[in-house]
Amino acid sequence: MMKKKQSVCGLDKHSRAFLKIQDGCNSFCSYCIVPYVRNVLWSKPEKEVISEIINLVENGYSEIVLTGIHVGKYEEGLSSLIRKIIQICLDFRIRISSIELNEIDNDLIKLMNENPDKICRHLHIPLQSGSQEILKQMNRKYTAKNFEEKITQIFKELPDLCLTTDIITGFPGETDVNHKETCEFVKKLPFAGFHIFSYSDRQGTKACELKNKVPAIEINNRSKDLFKIDLDKKRKFLNRNLGTKRKAVKIGLDKALTDNYITVKRCVSKNSGIFEIEVISPQISE
Repeated sequence: MMKKKQSVCGLDKHSRAFLKIQDGCNSFCSYCIVPYVRNVLWSKPEKEVISEIINLVENGYSEIVLTGIHVGKYEEGLSSLIRKIIQICLDFRIRISSIELNEIDNDLIKLMNENPDKICRHLHIPLQSGSQEILKQMNRKYTAKNFEEKITQIFKELPDLCLTTDIITGFPGETDVNHKETCEFVKKLPFAGFHIFSYSDRQGTKACELKNKVPAIEINNRSKDLFKIDLDKKRKFLNRNLGTKRKAVKIGLDKALTDNYITVKRCVSKNSGIFEIEVISPQISE
């Protein structure tokens, strides 16, 4: 079956464009319905990606966000694609959207390290749980130990990275012990912020069939625990960056977005392009 041609999937306040380069997932995490409805992996041809980026940048877009269900499974290799993108002789930068831990290779980290003006210092790597027992039930393709070791390796090369993640709380069978394992795990890793999701059943998934569902009131309490940790992580990350100068693009009348995913509230005279800005009155972008 031929895949319908896909093009730019969204624009953001005339400075950032979201470019879908990949679609489909065959990972079959137990809580997710996507592989049952979109399990054919598709990648946009390199020539189309390059052409669309050139068109977007020439029309004033300074940041291109590479998106997809699994951008790390880009058919020709994500690192190979990015290497070609950053060779385009125009003033722009790219940001990688959510990417799975096992899809980050040494070549990608090297590219990010060597090209700070072209590749944003930001990675969103879904964790979902810090409990090894729950990760196994979720059918995630890594262990908690794998995750910690990989993050440690990444930060040796990119110490100023903004690292964000996804966490699902209240997965079926998650005990108080499992929840505490997740809390302690995320506390010790250098996250700058979380997206916290309360588990809910999706018909047709393996997790929907599991017993020992966590009561809604308990899920809410566990979410509160994680939000407290999230707030502390964000404050510490922003405090470390306060007063520093970062490369940014304009995202509103009085806002700019830095390469390491900090929104700075201040008047910005430039309407396009990448410019240097001091981090004052910062907040983590959502």
